[in-house]
Amino acid sequence: MTSDVPALAVRGLSRFYGKRAAVRALDLQVNPGDLYGFLGPNGAGKTTAIRAILSLIGRSEGAVEIFGERDPVRQRREVGALVETPTFYEWLSARRNLRIAAAYAGRGSEADIDEVLERVGLRERAKERVGGFSLGMRQRLGIARALLGKPKLLVLDEPTNGLDPRGMREVRELLTALVKRDGLTVFVSSHLLSEVEAMCNRVGILDRGELKAEGTMEELLRRLGGAQEVEVGVSDRPAALAVFDRLGGIEVIGDAADDRVLVRLRGIGPSAVNRALVEAGIDVPALVPRAGTLEELFLSVTSSEPGVA
Repeated sequence: MTSDVPALAVRGLSRFYGKRAAVRALDLQVNPGDLYGFLGPNGAGKTTAIRAILSLIGRSEGAVEIFGERDPVRQRREVGALVETPTFYEWLSARRNLRIAAAYAGRGSEADIDEVLERVGLRERAKERVGGFSLGMRQRLGIARALLGKPKLLVLDEPTNGLDPRGMREVRELLTALVKRDGLTVFVSSHLLSEVEAMCNRVGILDRGELKAEGTMEELLRRLGGAQEVEVGVSDRPAALAVFDRLGGIEVIGDAADDRVLVRLRGIGPSAVNRALVEAGIDVPALVPRAGTLEELFLSVTSSEPGVA
């Protein structure tokens, strides 16, 4: 799905509690058809940002557009959301909980309820009391509730939090299918890098209330990854190590296959390494950059100190 109008555009959003900034000058953009990962360590301000984006709390500064719409009431017609742990009437069935949610929100027919229950894999459990549901089933029911009324944008706050590996995979597969098969746009916050790396096409990284990086996976790993791992095949290993030491910015990690040395580069590119080795009379039969990882990027742009929100 493509469009000139962003599904979600956040411009200069800040939320202060007294003098303390939980979110500061947040700018981000989610395009139609994105499965956008909103990453950040615990306490980074992700939930505060989401609540402000959805107008569940006030914004100290900034503006939010959802498919070009600025009015919060009209925005809600296009958005389904699950913020933090979903709560339900424990003594009622899954279907009855969704009926109440649909009536309260003024959207979602009985046919819609059947459809979303089917979509999240709970159609056969619809008559059971929610009090007997596992955490994974509750998360799926929360997503079903967010899907009532056929929103175009789905906003989910830590939807895999507390799930076992099977439940995490089920939620990941569901979100991927919602984007690829149903044409939804999904904005999902998480502190689990592996989950975001496995399913998202675009990522924003929040730290201490500020956006540190945003872009496609490829853009971020190429532009902001900091260190880059490279396998260097050399004819004379001791001489090559002497060159690495002289150049600086090269950390020798260990030996790779086929008589290659695995190094991590900081502030120096593979071409400069190759040139220095050749000038030193060392043959370089192989020089193979390894793909960066989201973890490396995450650690390079986030603080090790506790967050503020």
